[in-house]
Amino acid sequence: MIPKNLIEQIKSKNVILFLGSGASIGSTTADGNKIPTTQELADKIANKYLGDKYFGKALNYVSELAINESSLFDFQSFIHDIFSPFNPADFHKKIPLFPWNNIFTTNYDLIVERAYQENKNRVQEIFPLSRNTSQVQIPKGEKILQYLKLHGCINHIGEEDCPLIFTPDQYVTHKNNRERLFGRFQELSADYPILFVGHSLSDLDIRYYLQLLESLKAAKPMSYLVAPGLTPEEERLWSAKRITCIKLTFSDFLAELEKEIDVNQRKLASFKIKSELPIFEKFIVDVNAVNPTENLIAFINNDIDFINRDIVSPNTAPKSFYKGYFESWDPIIKNLDVKRSISDAVLYEVFLEEQEHISDEFYFYLIKGNAGSGKSVLLKRIAFEAANELSRFCIMYKPYVKPSFDELLELYNFVKERIYVFIDNVSNSKNDLISLFEKIRRNKLPVTFIGCERLNIWNTECKEIHPYLSEDYHVKYLNDKEITELLILLEKHNSLGALEFKSPDERVVSLRETAGRELLVALYEATNSKPFEEIIYDEFKRISNPTAQSLYLTVSVLHRLGAEARAGLISRVHGISFHEFKEKLFQPLEYIVFDRKNPRLNDFVYLTRHKQVAEMIFTTVLKTPQERFDEYVRIITHLNIDFESDKIAFFAMTNGRQLANLFPDPLMARNFYDIAIENNPNEKMLFQHRAIYEMTVPGGNLVLAERYLNEAKVPGEVNPIVDHSLAELTYRKAERAKYDNEFFAHIEEVLSLCKSLIAKFPNQIHAYHTILKAINLKLEKIFDKNDAPSIERTLRESEKYFQLANQYYPNNSYILEAESRLNELINKESNALTILEKAYETHKASPFICLRYSNLLENAGQIDKAIAVMKEALNLTPHDKDLNFKLAELLSKYSKGTIEEILHYLRRSFTKGDSRFNAQFWYARALYLNNQFPESKEIFTEIEKARLDPSIKKAARGMIKEKYNPVVFEGEVYRLFFNYGFIKRNKFGDTIFFNTQDFEGGNLTSGQPIACNIAFNFKGPIAINLKLK
Repeated sequence: MIPKNLIEQIKSKNVILFLGSGASIGSTTADGNKIPTTQELADKIANKYLGDKYFGKALNYVSELAINESSLFDFQSFIHDIFSPFNPADFHKKIPLFPWNNIFTTNYDLIVERAYQENKNRVQEIFPLSRNTSQVQIPKGEKILQYLKLHGCINHIGEEDCPLIFTPDQYVTHKNNRERLFGRFQELSADYPILFVGHSLSDLDIRYYLQLLESLKAAKPMSYLVAPGLTPEEERLWSAKRITCIKLTFSDFLAELEKEIDVNQRKLASFKIKSELPIFEKFIVDVNAVNPTENLIAFINNDIDFINRDIVSPNTAPKSFYKGYFESWDPIIKNLDVKRSISDAVLYEVFLEEQEHISDEFYFYLIKGNAGSGKSVLLKRIAFEAANELSRFCIMYKPYVKPSFDELLELYNFVKERIYVFIDNVSNSKNDLISLFEKIRRNKLPVTFIGCERLNIWNTECKEIHPYLSEDYHVKYLNDKEITELLILLEKHNSLGALEFKSPDERVVSLRETAGRELLVALYEATNSKPFEEIIYDEFKRISNPTAQSLYLTVSVLHRLGAEARAGLISRVHGISFHEFKEKLFQPLEYIVFDRKNPRLNDFVYLTRHKQVAEMIFTTVLKTPQERFDEYVRIITHLNIDFESDKIAFFAMTNGRQLANLFPDPLMARNFYDIAIENNPNEKMLFQHRAIYEMTVPGGNLVLAERYLNEAKVPGEVNPIVDHSLAELTYRKAERAKYDNEFFAHIEEVLSLCKSLIAKFPNQIHAYHTILKAINLKLEKIFDKNDAPSIERTLRESEKYFQLANQYYPNNSYILEAESRLNELINKESNALTILEKAYETHKASPFICLRYSNLLENAGQIDKAIAVMKEALNLTPHDKDLNFKLAELLSKYSKGTIEEILHYLRRSFTKGDSRFNAQFWYARALYLNNQFPESKEIFTEIEKARLDPSIKKAARGMIKEKYNPVVFEGEVYRLFFNYGFIKRNKFGDTIFFNTQDFEGGNLTSGQPIACNIAFNFKGPIAINLKLK
């Protein structure tokens, strides 16, 4: 129950212990009397000075009255006499067993001092401070622990210039002579985590200190609160203040901590880490003053590369690199790679936008391309240039590392500048990344992620992470300049192969002719004068040693799945140790299979030159389903999913959709699943994959699928993939239902599942698509029964979810398909218009009936009537956002209203800060058209941050038209970058963004006169259809 990071921080003597009044509970006098609570203390004061009519009043209030009725010294003497007899409980005596950075308290008692005095095994010597004290007066030494009593101490009540803090005025005035104690707290809290004990949000004390912490914003480390019995609402409030709650009593917490940290670790806490690693040079906090935790040191040593000019990297032969092997920084350091044109654009946009660099916003950029396109090389090249030429703090995750928040937070607290994090193959970590991105945003940590992924994988398997994307960059084939530079490098490093016997022009043509293929394939084919598949398969056949062949095949199977082949795994599958590999198989597999040490695994791993090479081996060697089945079974029975690389392979091999393609015979796939489950029976995700297989394969067993999906559920957890799969499965059962009661039961279950998903995950498209399909299916059945009331209710529900979906996913193909199907159903039913008209007359105050009726009128060309319906409905429900938006849309689309009218209705169609992004988009556009540019820019700036699929945010729509014809604007090219630029418009003098790919007339240059149309996306106006004047 104690977070691992907190344990590590305590071990490293980095935690500040902050004790509130509740921390003293449990202490007693020699007579067995318990220490008073805050209210009990207030009542004792009232009884002494004021009388019982003040019982139950607040401590600060009765204290102020009591001091006024007596004297400060008399009052403080009374407080001394109350608290002086109390001694520490047994659990208090465990506090000295752990190394603390400092202890702060708002308590006046002597419980902690006595706990240290009485514990002979204490690891530190306590030195209490209750007023400003010169550092020369404080003893020096590793074991000295400062105990800062911010509200005073009962041992110093005679100091009139520094009394105990009790009253509201004292909170203001009596910080005098203690201001350095308060300043010390604020300084330390910027670099060290705080462990709050005995505090409540209802305490006046704690609110002041929380305000101090909040003033630090992202600079502060994560803090913790030990408190039993917190309500969920209280937990969320503490969490909003970046304080993690630990629901234990102080006694139980110390008992657990005693189990977690052994005696030797407590004593070694004063060990200082020397600044030997290059990354420490970037730390602005001295590592000899603030000990990095063991977690952070392991993170630096094993999980990441800190990118710097002197980065150490194993040697890579140029010929290996040009054949696809790229597992180190060596080719980048040696400049073996071709400079890609797109790299300057990425460096400028991601690293040189100063406002972005100094903000506390989170950004996520993606480099995408087909397998073998050079995207991974480009990622490392950009990281290297950003770190060394632009002086940015850059780190890159090593393969198969699980990204987590704690290490990044601690690292930031040492460097205090934006961290640029690079990660290849983002699909391998998508769920961890989503969790990490959420925490980074919530804590306002200035971090930028730059990821890399195959185009098809990004589009199909990473949709959950799309809403976090800020921008993406597509790596395409080499242009002529890049081809020329590549040929120079090939010649320089004696890697031309068959190109050596061609002229320079012929070499360019050879590479250019393969432009329909990816870079790696082009290199292979151009330098070998053979098709890629033939080259790879011939190479495999030429390996004469059958054991080497078999090992190469296993490594290829794993590498194509995105997993490393651990030496330990290979030794179990093939009975070959790493020593034997080096001794007997290194020569036949030289430049074919590569090995390297993985420090995180403390093992060697094997890889092929490239995942595309591994894929080709798999498809050319394992030609039949039976051969693939046998190889899969051989591997999966030896995987140990406690290792992350094995786990990646395991779930890639059991992926339902992939197996449906791999094994056409369902019996073979089901047998494979049986073997997988036998080896790992407790993996819930395995049942999820098996269910998806049954839902994907033709003739799949839906009964089995339902059983497996229920097996995949984890009690108390919400899994949107499982729940949506259940909704889709139930929808299919409804389609197959023979009886009405069966049909409607299934449909209602689909609707219930989808509504729950939409409520919890409103920005995921799949649930909208399924619920709209289900409503359409239900409507089709009801139309057949001619049940007017049911039709009306279902249409109302349908319109509700169409409106909701369109705010998140305007012009989405799924939603458009469902809308088209609904219109088809309505147009097919002769009585549909009559039913809607009657429903409208009866329920004019029902927004969803009015919206659907208006849509039907619009489709029928009755625009004026559709507008009249909207206006009449708004007279009855003037604040309905959907009605306001629809009316604005009709007035704008058919030029039926003034810009002032349109702005009026659009402004009422959303609330500032809500998730009605489509309404906000059209409002910002209308402001722009009304020349309210600053107001328009403010809205666009906000909605640009919306967590929506980037394709939605980037799509150009709402082209400016006049009498249905696009308006042509003129201007000149103002600024030009690699893949975008700006046009300065004539007359207006403003600058409009454009994508260079929208211009097909050759090369653009600054100052060229240009004509264009103007549309809009979530960033603002965008020039399209560019033409030279």
